[in-house]
Amino acid sequence: LFFSPRHAMGGEQYVAMCGSSEGTVDMGKVPLLTEEIEIDDKGVTLVFAFPRSRDEGGTVDTEKQRDDPLGDAKKIFFRPGDWYPSKFALMEQLGDEPIGEGRYQDLVRAEFLNLLQQCGMRAVSSESIDGDEVFLKVALGVDNPRVADVAEHYMYGMPIGEDEYTPKRNDYDTPVPAYATYTKAVADKLEGFRQVDEIRLITKFILHRVNLEEMKAQGIMSTYFPAIQYKEFCALNANWAHLRKALWLPNPQDGHLVREYFGEQIAFFFYWFASYNKYMVALAVASFAAALYRNEPHLRKNSSWITDLYAVCLVGWIAAFNELFKRKANRLKQMWGMKDWDSQQSMSLPTYREDLDGTTKGTIFKTAATSAVVCYVACFAGIIMYIDALNKSMRESGDMRLAVWAPYLVSLLMKVSSFIWGKVAPKLVFWQNHRTEARFNDALAWTVASVKLFVALFPFLELAFIQGWVNKTCAHNLADAAASVYNLGFPKGTPLAGAGPNMSPNNITMADLSFLEKYSHINRFNHSCISGCFPASCSFEHHGNDEGRWECTTICWFDLKVQLGAYYVLQVLSSLVFLLIPIVMTKAAVVSEMADAMGISNRCGAVVRSLFGMRISRGSESESSGAAYSLLQYQAKCSTTSPYEYGSYGGSFVEDFLDLAIGYTLQACFNQVLPSMAIIGVFAHMFMYRIMAYRMLNVTCRPFPNGAEGIGIWQDILDTIATLAVTCNVAIATFLQEPIKDWTLERKLLFFILAEKGLFTIRGFLGAMLPDEPDDVIRIEDYNAQVAAELTSHPLPWAPTVHDYSSVDIGLYSMGSDSDSAPDDASPRSAGRCSVGQNGSRVIELRTPAP
Repeated sequence: LFFSPRHAMGGEQYVAMCGSSEGTVDMGKVPLLTEEIEIDDKGVTLVFAFPRSRDEGGTVDTEKQRDDPLGDAKKIFFRPGDWYPSKFALMEQLGDEPIGEGRYQDLVRAEFLNLLQQCGMRAVSSESIDGDEVFLKVALGVDNPRVADVAEHYMYGMPIGEDEYTPKRNDYDTPVPAYATYTKAVADKLEGFRQVDEIRLITKFILHRVNLEEMKAQGIMSTYFPAIQYKEFCALNANWAHLRKALWLPNPQDGHLVREYFGEQIAFFFYWFASYNKYMVALAVASFAAALYRNEPHLRKNSSWITDLYAVCLVGWIAAFNELFKRKANRLKQMWGMKDWDSQQSMSLPTYREDLDGTTKGTIFKTAATSAVVCYVACFAGIIMYIDALNKSMRESGDMRLAVWAPYLVSLLMKVSSFIWGKVAPKLVFWQNHRTEARFNDALAWTVASVKLFVALFPFLELAFIQGWVNKTCAHNLADAAASVYNLGFPKGTPLAGAGPNMSPNNITMADLSFLEKYSHINRFNHSCISGCFPASCSFEHHGNDEGRWECTTICWFDLKVQLGAYYVLQVLSSLVFLLIPIVMTKAAVVSEMADAMGISNRCGAVVRSLFGMRISRGSESESSGAAYSLLQYQAKCSTTSPYEYGSYGGSFVEDFLDLAIGYTLQACFNQVLPSMAIIGVFAHMFMYRIMAYRMLNVTCRPFPNGAEGIGIWQDILDTIATLAVTCNVAIATFLQEPIKDWTLERKLLFFILAEKGLFTIRGFLGAMLPDEPDDVIRIEDYNAQVAAELTSHPLPWAPTVHDYSSVDIGLYSMGSDSDSAPDDASPRSAGRCSVGQNGSRVIELRTPAP
């Protein structure tokens, strides 16, 4: 599915396969395919794919009428007409009258080409292998002076060359370059542009003038993407994305390789993912040791305190991971020159409506979006509590069907609710009318994460802390209540365990119900009530010389473990499935197109053979001798089938991070309930890391290399999760774990408050000891700022004219003072007059003391 058998080779062989030593590559392979393809990446930076007419096999219906051509064109060229470098011929030829789709598209495409030409870009066009699309390949070249013009226009930051100064090294002995805003005056002192810089600058230049997404929406353009660089593509496949490394811990240095190809935003994501994998190993080892200790018979009497100690260690793990990653992220932000990136390189979205800002209508839209979040989570919480109430009612009537399937039903409901909200959230964020893409993405991340994390947590919080108080069973006496709760039989280990179902309350004594002492109470109506978290199994334990006591596992604890395990496994499996789906879809789409071009009639058979690593054609099947399938056409098919954008099978920054954040939340809040989650998670996440790397490189095929100052708003979300985890772990240890759960309510509440505040205090001390911005970052920042200032500053010339200072006297004594007032040891100079003449010459008049 992922690699042809021919790709099962070492990294050096893999890279050597990509081309000759002279660097001239004509044909090559990609891991997703078994056939060779034409390598046409030379001199290409951006690629735009335009569909042909239906007569040529494309998708454009040239006979269709465009009702409002001028209005539609203004959505594409969304700036005022006088903002562009020259007057649009397009706007003169379009009007309010409908015109044919073919005529409209020809005019818009011609104007788009005219704009690129005026911007000084090189452009080459070529047809797809089946003639249904035409590719426009655009580039400037990193050495082109026009790139320098664009960089200076957008005040783009570039690293200062090491020939100009000696870079400081951070605490990891890594040199950290200084960055300066690009200007032609200091260009010779800066490092050269990378291909990533060229992509960013060209993209920003175009997007500042043309709404490309609107061109896609109107069917004028199929897709657009930065071109693959085949050599770097092969090197990343060998060193980073190869599945032979699926169960290896990621190398932190991979982040630098990813940054050079995908940009800082994706590099920060994979750096966080790699750090998470490393810390998951430590958590898995600790959970395994705790599980072994608790299951040892001679150590079981201390197992409750081991659980509490493990909870403290879990909170420490969360705090250490968060704080240390923030320090690493700040070092990388400095090393990669990303300080203030979001504010300096942001750009207004074409969809932003300035007329809505500060208006009642705009406020209503924002309020409606927030209200929708509240209503959705309230509805979900209501459904979960209704299922629990229904389960209780059916169980008391002797029907256990829902009790058996409830954990799996709730897990499925959680996934469905999350899926639905993922489709609704972008529309709500669009209503909020955000000015920049960065603000839109942050709002989308927060809106999606707040609901999906609530959906992932609430059912478990309800089971652990709410169900015992809500789903009580009350009767005139304890025997009646017990008969109602245990109508199908009393729990294992209790005096009535073998009594059978539907036992009469008259045959139950208080001694038989002694195991319910901690789980029952008398309410204000003088009725006996049994907690909704009633015992499901019990044992009578003796500890030392005491008389012994009942130790029970409640139905809530049992259901919590089952439901938590079911959901976590479902979450891991669904994440893996949604990583595999785009790989299969993209491979099928590419192979089907190749088979069609090769004249293979059985395209389905070709796809199946390719999925099993075989060539797509058999010896008996004909192959056309036409043009070979090209690398850019392969990338175009990837871009249309599985693009890296929200709502696509190809994933997105928000969705990828959210999948990991949900698993991280469950580990942080409930790992002490089910420590085996850490063991499952460590292997699952190592495999997911490589699958995700493979998908990014070979399926989504190079998203735009966006810069970033870190993981953005996700750091705030993770900090919120860390805070919630402290409260959740203390609550579990207090209300669900032996021995504290057996204390009186007053003692439990006091312990909960003190333990929570104590852990927050320890976390605060840890944060103070490990500040987000390390000392070496501050020290290097000061040094680099001085280097950049000296590089970009110009000598300040002396003033060409000066004022007359001849009447200015700043001497120690005034000229009119008596010499006797001077001290006896005053020198003649100290008793003189000091001033400056009109021409700037110094005037010093000495006074000689009287004889």
